[in-house]
Amino acid sequence: MKDYLEPDKRWDHYKFSGQEDYIEKVVIEGCFHEQVPEDVINAYTTSEYIMAHAYYHWEMFDEALKKCLFTLEMAIKLKAQEKGIALKTKRKGKKYDRKLVDIINDVCNEVYLNNLKTYLHKARGLRNHFAHPIGHHFSGPHGTSTYILHVVNVLNRLFKNDEWHKKYIEKTKVIGKQLNALTKKVLKVEEEYNSAFLISRIHRFELIDDHLILSVIPVLDKYEVSDKSFTGDEVKVYSIFDFQINENEISGILENGNKIRISITNHRENQKALNEYMDFLNQLSKEQALVQSESLEYNTSIEVAKAEYFFWKKHVG
Repeated sequence: MKDYLEPDKRWDHYKFSGQEDYIEKVVIEGCFHEQVPEDVINAYTTSEYIMAHAYYHWEMFDEALKKCLFTLEMAIKLKAQEKGIALKTKRKGKKYDRKLVDIINDVCNEVYLNNLKTYLHKARGLRNHFAHPIGHHFSGPHGTSTYILHVVNVLNRLFKNDEWHKKYIEKTKVIGKQLNALTKKVLKVEEEYNSAFLISRIHRFELIDDHLILSVIPVLDKYEVSDKSFTGDEVKVYSIFDFQINENEISGILENGNKIRISITNHRENQKALNEYMDFLNQLSKEQALVQSESLEYNTSIEVAKAEYFFWKKHVG
């Protein structure tokens, strides 16, 4: 008889002190605001238990993601019902379940919900991938943790009211213009108790209520191409509270309480360092640039998802 309560040896790599340590560091708790339905919260709780029991069988972590994606499908349908959107369609006198793609489009039928629609369709694509497997594949927590974080974030966004989404669109337009104007300048990051550094650009931003999530690309001091790839670009993501933006700088407080300031620098040496780094990037081959871009996008998605999740955890958890 198999011992189903024997810890999976593959977790040894992480050097957990035991199951409690594993649960604390690996299980992604559901952190939902008061407008998220009880059915959704209860369904997500099952995912937490699956993640916890993956301690005994690594592949169960992938099953936790599947449960999350089916929970999101249920949540979309609950939201549709809230809005009076039909879940069934009639053809030749018979009723059929409507396709999820059509339900999403109806739920997000306003311009101010376009961002939410994009998130939901990405999750739908992932759900379709897992719903129709062509073989036994698994990744454990490496690839799936980010997707699960993303599901929690999307569930919270889905059940925010229309007014919240309207304000989100208005604020992101304003901030987008401000950041675009700044990113055309030479910028340096000054974080309290850390060394200042130059950035090549502001890469991406997200706004949750009055909380700014900002990803920036540092200018590297040393860089080289290995084989045909270049993965030297690093992404730094900051969760900025009480932020302020003007024509010269972005400032605010980080989650750890440190002050941060991203400001224009006119120092000639800084301009020279940025120019040299950009010249290097421009010399990359198409293959190298593609690897660099994919690596950057992958790492940015992970860090931004984490930052948004920790915002929800701090405010509603």
